[in-house]
Amino acid sequence: FEHDRECFECDYLVVGAGASGLAFVDALLFDPLPMERTGSKLIDRAELAAFRSPQQPGHGGKKKVLLIDKRSKAGGHWNDAYDFCTLHQPASLYGVSSLRIVSDEEATRRLVTADEIQDYFGTRVMEKLIGTGVVEFWGGWEYRGSVLDDKHDDGGNRRRDDLGKGMFEVGRAGDGGQKSSRLVRTKVIVDARYSENTVPSMIGKQLFPQVELPFSVSPSFIDKVRPPNALSPSVSETGGKPIRYFVVVGAGKTGIDAVLQLLRRSSPPVPPENVLWIDPSGSWLIDRRAFYPSNILKFVNSLVGASRRISLKEFDSCDDNKAYMWFDSLSKEALHPALRIDESTRPKAFRCASVSIEEIEEIRQAAGIVYDERKKIWETRVQEPHNLHMHILRGSKVTRIEDSHVLHLLSAENGTVSTFSVPQHFGIPEHDTNHTDQIMYVNCTARGLRHRPTVPIWSETAPAPVGTDDVPSCGPRAAARLVTLQTVFMCQICASASLIGFVECCNRLPPGEKNAALADPIPYASVPSDLAVGIVCNLTTQARLRSAGLPPWTSLNRLGEDYHTFRYLKEDLSCIKLVTKALSMACKVLCNFSRIKHIVTEVKKESKNAVTITNA
Repeated sequence: FEHDRECFECDYLVVGAGASGLAFVDALLFDPLPMERTGSKLIDRAELAAFRSPQQPGHGGKKKVLLIDKRSKAGGHWNDAYDFCTLHQPASLYGVSSLRIVSDEEATRRLVTADEIQDYFGTRVMEKLIGTGVVEFWGGWEYRGSVLDDKHDDGGNRRRDDLGKGMFEVGRAGDGGQKSSRLVRTKVIVDARYSENTVPSMIGKQLFPQVELPFSVSPSFIDKVRPPNALSPSVSETGGKPIRYFVVVGAGKTGIDAVLQLLRRSSPPVPPENVLWIDPSGSWLIDRRAFYPSNILKFVNSLVGASRRISLKEFDSCDDNKAYMWFDSLSKEALHPALRIDESTRPKAFRCASVSIEEIEEIRQAAGIVYDERKKIWETRVQEPHNLHMHILRGSKVTRIEDSHVLHLLSAENGTVSTFSVPQHFGIPEHDTNHTDQIMYVNCTARGLRHRPTVPIWSETAPAPVGTDDVPSCGPRAAARLVTLQTVFMCQICASASLIGFVECCNRLPPGEKNAALADPIPYASVPSDLAVGIVCNLTTQARLRSAGLPPWTSLNRLGEDYHTFRYLKEDLSCIKLVTKALSMACKVLCNFSRIKHIVTEVKKESKNAVTITNA
């Protein structure tokens, strides 16, 4: 680095232009709450207005916000999504606060598509942000660390570290640090890729060297393993031969989407018996109806019913058995806050995925899963491999795929390894290469949002370079403050980032008090007990906002969980009291989980009881 090297100056360097990064910047530039209803003395409106005003000519070209992303277009993982993917929650709860994807009315009628979300983030949101005159976007650039890092040049000499604090290096993505790079001096660096989302189509791409297949594949066989993107109607064959047999590897929402896409395909049609679904552990799912305000009272009744069915004494500790009891109780309610494809199984995963009852029934019908009224149990009627139903292989994880179409499976129950012949399952003769070449493996095993250790949202340490798993606290101290975007609302990335952006605007709060104004960040859900942790953390965040003198963000911002509910109830006090009573009753169960007693203690410090918390 040389002293006269070109340096770009900004107030905020935001690393990552996906949903969370854009929601944060939007909150900085546009009032996330109506100004007349905010009434907080912690926000210096004059200073905030000066920050949001376009820079005057002759100022040296300094921008207030620099957004960088390794992709050429904003929108994060949505740029890599399969074309039949949809947002699995109402669009009214997603995106940036100041701009809706579709109207709230339309969001209650349908799910928005991946194409719509790509256009929303990549075009509409970016046009609005760049149109302010204070934002610049560098697509195809990545963060490489602070120049204060202990780095050396090609000659082994230590790079100069006297360029001044708050200096960072960014470079062209994918060139391995060998070509273009620039220096950026900033006051605040925002790490919007700490919990970066990964999808199957990112595997094998130069931009994402850290994203790999979770199982090994024979080198000559790698072209047989494809992401769900290969299931598009326009893709029907590989190697010149039509695909007739499909092995879907991985459960979760991506696996469900892939299975439904195959079952619904009409040209060419895919018989259910030609689909094998490998589901390692099963997943608990959320009934999508619970997200719609019109179902709030049904959802409340479900929480009350489930809470009454459980003895509080049984919840003196938190383990897999207790979490299963709670989810099982929720699954018996009319609204089904918790769902599973096969009621006879015991899912071990929970990733916040939501589905409709119709989607669940469609898969059950294809797999021959039925409820026996006489026996009062769920069962799979047809287990033989040669049948007219889709076969679900449960309880085993794929560790390797041989070029002979033999799967190595690791049992989730006892850790033993077994083999499974795919051609034999489909009734294909062992040496019939004409038919074995017509088998495709659909990889749905990407981890999604990373389950990483939580760190303070506001700190004074440089974040780790992109592509490493180091937590921000591992970096050196720097003059620039660090904001690490994480979830403070369970499963709600956009709402969390927008709220963090709003608290960042409270410039009269020092970093330590900003951290105290929110609940401790929570990792993205991965196991059933995380749902209990998340609900209590949601309540804690609301309580802490009130204690810090901040307005009730969740009921005033469109991304907040209470905003649409209160609008639907039209401030009907009797309904609101019923909602708070139900949440209070549910919290009595959740707060007995020993795993979250420290969170409960924080709640009690901030508010007298759960009803006061929800009223906040």
